[in-house]
Amino acid sequence: MTVTHAVRRLVSVVFMALCLTPAVPAEVDFPYIVTQTIKDRTGDQVIRFEQARLILVRPHALEILTPDFHSACDPAVSFDGERILFAGKKGANDDFNIFEMTLATREVRQVTREMGSCRSPHYQSTFYTIVSTEPWYQLTFVSRWRGPLSGAAPNEAGAANLFSCTLDGASPRRLTHNPADDRDPFLMWDGRILYSAGRVEGGSRLFGVNVDGADMMIFGQDTGDPVRRMPCATDNGWVIYVESKGDRPDGAGTLAALSERRPLYTYRSLTEAHQGLYHAPTPLAGGDVLVAWRPNAPEADFEMVRFDPETGRQGTLFNDPKYNDVQVAVLLPRAEPDGRSSVVTETDPLGKFYCMNVNINDLKPEQAPPGLFRHLRVIEGVERQDISESAAPRPQRILGEVPICEDGSFNLSVPASVPIKLQIVDDDGLAIRSCDWIWAMNHEPRGCIGCHEDPELTPENRFVQAVSTDSLSLAPPVDKRREVTYVKHIRPLIEAKCVKCHQETNSKAPLLSRSFLSDRLVPGHARLSPVIWNILGKDTTRPWDKAHSDEKTIRQMPPPKAAPLSTSEKRTFIEWIDLGAN
Repeated sequence: MTVTHAVRRLVSVVFMALCLTPAVPAEVDFPYIVTQTIKDRTGDQVIRFEQARLILVRPHALEILTPDFHSACDPAVSFDGERILFAGKKGANDDFNIFEMTLATREVRQVTREMGSCRSPHYQSTFYTIVSTEPWYQLTFVSRWRGPLSGAAPNEAGAANLFSCTLDGASPRRLTHNPADDRDPFLMWDGRILYSAGRVEGGSRLFGVNVDGADMMIFGQDTGDPVRRMPCATDNGWVIYVESKGDRPDGAGTLAALSERRPLYTYRSLTEAHQGLYHAPTPLAGGDVLVAWRPNAPEADFEMVRFDPETGRQGTLFNDPKYNDVQVAVLLPRAEPDGRSSVVTETDPLGKFYCMNVNINDLKPEQAPPGLFRHLRVIEGVERQDISESAAPRPQRILGEVPICEDGSFNLSVPASVPIKLQIVDDDGLAIRSCDWIWAMNHEPRGCIGCHEDPELTPENRFVQAVSTDSLSLAPPVDKRREVTYVKHIRPLIEAKCVKCHQETNSKAPLLSRSFLSDRLVPGHARLSPVIWNILGKDTTRPWDKAHSDEKTIRQMPPPKAAPLSTSEKRTFIEWIDLGAN
């Protein structure tokens, strides 16, 4: 160790002694498994799992469990404490796959094959259907594979999503259909999976989902830092997770907590940025967690600590100065979570969405008078065919628009297991309320109370108009699903109706230039876009929007003496922007 490194290490130790609450004894009387990663000698210790290894730690003894693997990480222990799942790769050029090790014999068998690079395995509790003769066990894992029903080759990667399969790798099923990355699954006591769901616009939130991919539901509001990763649940009713501003690729950050009983209104921060970085908490009996931690000091490495969420006290459990010690799995038997049943039927190509009353929402009465919400547009997120375009906006198609019933209810039949976005639109076709990407699994009925309603609301039990008839079908054949693109639809309109005047009066900012368009529109929000204000001749923002036009008089475009846009052409501009302005 150089003198400079020694001084930095001493400074960090003194700094942490001043900033942290007193340490707690961290000794444990049971064995555990730790993931060790190679230290980054170039500076900040960012966790990378290439060439990682698993070690078994016992009192006064240490054993490398994966000597025959190029890389191994993500250990998860079976309910009886006798086996572990882990992600591993035998060679440097291999994909990560899921393996299972029997601890008594050290026998290893491969579970997943040709499902892309598979990470973060977890055992599921029993699973069954109404027609099965007996329940069986499955596991959850994360992959960028598109899934068994997509027809895509294993290396055609999309966003990371959750998958399941049986313990021998059979019957793979894609559980989530989020256009952004889903990661870090954790099995709750009730048999549901808690996980980190990415957002297309950035950041991530915590969600829960059934082990068959049905009934996806948010777990926690947008409180705290925008990136929420690596959740786990303690036996005293708290969910502990890592939150950050997203400036680290490994997701390390501070610790935060939510109550299992009221996760939407119980957020509390457990640590502050000056206390260092945390990664991958694991619960212990009694409420403490084991978690990787490193101080805010150059070249400082991660070590394993025991952390008390109630007091904020922590103490070192294990620290190998040659490695980053970043994941831990406790080798103790634990109660098996509740089993789960499934109605998902993969032979059914449809799912259903229904809503009790879109007028139940988080708006003030004067902001949303009766009759405002009358039409519903349904959008499909399209899987990219070219993985080289992964940074480009996701293509979207319009499945259709339907009227909302007079009592605010709707009942739809939609393509199953694809991302769906619901938009309430006004008489001009402008989206005035939108949801994030959701989906219905094959044969699943998905329901909601209202539109952006209080998530803790218990609605009145009533028979709504929309369920008195068959579901409205919004599942047209693929060739009938409508895209609105710039090249095919918008540019021809601009060239025919707009360019002549703008070239004469504004030659320094050509109308077809990227800079001109980007200044006049808000992708995904036509009602906030100045170009739409000009096309419709009015400010189209709503009372709940923060941005309004600062122009006293909005100029109608095209002007009165020019050829006007038809209602259909105006709708084309609006739909293009509401679909992301690709």
